[in-house]
Amino acid sequence: MAKPKIFVRDDGQGRYRYTVVAAQGADVQFHKDRFSGAELELIAREMNAELVFINVEEDIEIDEEGQALEAEESEDVE
Repeated sequence: MAKPKIFVRDDGQGRYRYTVVAAQGADVQFHKDRFSGAELELIAREMNAELVFINVEEDIEIDEEGQALEAEESEDVE
């Protein structure tokens, strides 16, 4: 059985700066929107889960449905 994963996004500064985006391999529900690092580490340790931090590139364009748009490749014309 694979180790459960908790996917987390860092939303900035402050004590409660992390948002749980998804969980894989575990039946778990979260009842808060934002968490401290200590809270997440405790939850992951008790679940024997891995914390996966998502780094979102600021220059990714998102469409109306929340999907990343494909980057347009520039063609070199001589």
